Order: sequence, then C-alpha cells, then structure tokens
Amino acid sequence: MNIFKNETARRPLLRGILMLLWIGLGVVIFFACRGHTLLVDNQKASDGSYQAIKVMNVTIDQQDDEEIWEGDRIRLTVSGPNHKILVEFTDGRQPVEKEFHLPLKEDMYLLSVPKMLAGLDFIEPFRVQDQVRETQDEAAANEFESFGP
Repeated sequence: MNIFKNETARRPLLRGILMLLWIGLGVVIFFACRGHTLLVDNQKASDGSYQAIKVMNVTIDQQDDEEIWEGDRIRLTVSGPNHKILVEFTDGRQPVEKEFHLPLKEDMYLLSVPKMLAGLDFIEPFRVQDQVRETQDEAAANEFESFGP
C-alpha cells in the first residue's frame, strides 16, 4: 500500500508536515527577530580605569545616529542577536566600528562605549532591581558615613 496514493492517509500526513513547518517557522522568527532594549552608556568608571568621551555620535545597525555627551545614557531598541556599533568622535579621532552579540535570555542590556574603547567586556545584562538595590546600598553607606567623626 502506497501512502501517497491513499487519499485518507495522505491528508493527515500533509497536515502534520504543514504543522511542523509552521512551528519551525515560528521558532526561527522568534530567535532571529527577538527584540532587546539596549542602553548605550557614556559614563566613566568609578575607579578611574576608563574615562567617558566628551561628545560622540553612535550608530547601531544603521539606525539614526545619536549624539551622546559625557555622563549620558540613551535607550535604543534592537532586534536579532547580532549587531554592529559605529562610534564617531567629534574631536577628529578615527571612527570605531565593532560587532557584538546579545544573548537571548535577557530583555535589557547595557553597552558601555568607554569600556569598549578600553578593550574591556562592554556588554552586561541590565536589571532594574539590581540598580535600585545598588542605589539603596549607596544611600545607606552615605548615611552611615555622615555619622562618622
């Protein structure tokens, strides 16, 4: 018995194949088009290991360029796992272009341009809870220091 000649056996088989193709397409689209919020940061290190840039223009994935001043942080939305950043300086230095990869597991990432220029690991997950906790810890430390001699 040939399954392709039997109408009653062929129809469920074709429906199953079509369903698997739809599921596969959904998985591919999810991984290829997953959106992330990217915070592009231009702040100096608290320990002085790298300095912020006075003024620069940043372009990510051929989106509109953004002007970022020293101490600023901007928010961009990107989709997909692989991206390219172009940093153009206003002081005449050569532009810097770098490719980076955003993992799937987090929704928001912090990209530090000064860290990137210093050759350090420049992408880290950004969690609001961690930032609130750090701010509260800093406030508690400052309050404790104000009672000192």
